Amino acid sequence: TDVTEQKQAEEQLRYHALLLENVSDAVISADMDFIVQSWNKAAEEIYGWTAVEAMGKSYQELLRHDSVHPTRDELIQIFSGSGDYESEVIHQHKDGALINIMISINAINDNKGNPVGVVTVNRDITDRIKTLQALRKSEIEYRNLVDNALVGVFKTNLEGQILYVNQAMVNLGEFESTEELMAEDVIARYRHPEQREQFLELIQHQGHVANFEFEIVTKKNRYKHVLMNASIDGEILSGMILDITDMKQAEEVLRLTLQELERSNEELEQFAYVASHDLQEPLRMVTNFLQLLEQRYKGELDADADEFIAFAVDGATRMQRMITDLLEYSRVGSRGEAFVPLDCEAVFDEVCDNLKISLEDNKVTITHDPLPQVLGDETQLSQLFQNLIGNAIKFRSDRAPEIHVGAVQEDGTWVFSVQDNGIGIDPEFADRIFVIFQRLHPDGAYPGSGIGLSISKRIAERHGGRIWVESKPGAGSTFFFTIPVEHVDGKTES
Repeated sequence: TDVTEQKQAEEQLRYHALLLENVSDAVISADMDFIVQSWNKAAEEIYGWTAVEAMGKSYQELLRHDSVHPTRDELIQIFSGSGDYESEVIHQHKDGALINIMISINAINDNKGNPVGVVTVNRDITDRIKTLQALRKSEIEYRNLVDNALVGVFKTNLEGQILYVNQAMVNLGEFESTEELMAEDVIARYRHPEQREQFLELIQHQGHVANFEFEIVTKKNRYKHVLMNASIDGEILSGMILDITDMKQAEEVLRLTLQELERSNEELEQFAYVASHDLQEPLRMVTNFLQLLEQRYKGELDADADEFIAFAVDGATRMQRMITDLLEYSRVGSRGEAFVPLDCEAVFDEVCDNLKISLEDNKVTITHDPLPQVLGDETQLSQLFQNLIGNAIKFRSDRAPEIHVGAVQEDGTWVFSVQDNGIGIDPEFADRIFVIFQRLHPDGAYPGSGIGLSISKRIAERHGGRIWVESKPGAGSTFFFTIPVEHVDGKTES
């Protein structure tokens, strides 16, 4: 007997059985009432029932789902028509966990083509559903975030048609609704249309634009300054717009205020200069005549008269000194020289020469770090070093004065320091000592009018820096001042 066809059929069955056992979908055959006839390995993994447990049981008993499967009559109608049935349903695992399933039902026909059973292919789509749900949730959260953002968010095409805007954009443009704004032409909202062309040229060349500043016209015909970040993807532009109108107005107010302050300071400096200059001559006359009165009549009048004259001479002398100092103070801003490249080593040596007698008389030990080259006013920087070194000598302790001048570069500035081992300063008065004519000691305790540090402060500020002190009583003081690090051509280093 020729058994070739039988062998081929058996081989085909084995092949199909192998396929069924290795697919990832549950492949289940059943009669027309959904009584299980076969149950593959994937069905065991998806539902938790073994093939032995499942055989002869109904779908309802095994899968325990709320979704309604077609009845026998509905199946016959389906199979006689398109022959396909596919639906998303919810099944239940043996342990009670719910499973999202994509089920496909196909007919098993007899020799006459009549359906006698079904084959269902059940695919577990639980993870996919969870992913889609998470994606939808994320999209909703993102949309809520964008819709409620304080910054305007938009999407347009290259022709200027608005594809999306959030509520902040509606508020920025002073429109009534999103729909009203989306019906607008973007180009019409540019106060200066050429800025639109500039923006398009930049973004098409670079692919993105950051901090592009321009002005828009609102629905109420008001102008607003905005700052935009945007990118392009094909023909679609998307980005964010920030309303900086208040900031620009504040900047303008600040600019005008600074301009007025600068003008006021110039007038004040001029007044101080003129006042102190013009007061010198009459005060010199008063002082000279008081001194003559003291010389000629001292001892000829009573003791009270001599004391009164001495007080008058001393007051006039101190006033003359204060006016001279005030004149010098006013000259820092109004009579300064142009900045030129300076070697601070040479400035330091010149200051030491000027203070040579004081250094020797007080047995001062003075050292310094290598000092840099800076741009500055040579006369004023010499005065700044001389004031700080002179103060270190003046306010010495019982020990021999030791002074060290240092310089380090930090964040684009030179930080100079003048350190001493003198009497020190209470930190409480660290700011007060830089105020004009402020003294921490009684008149006569130390020479001077108390203007030296005020002048030093103005010199440091004129050079684009600042000055401060770190000190404790009895532990010496270190005065610091800064000057920007600059090239000899005047450009600040980055």
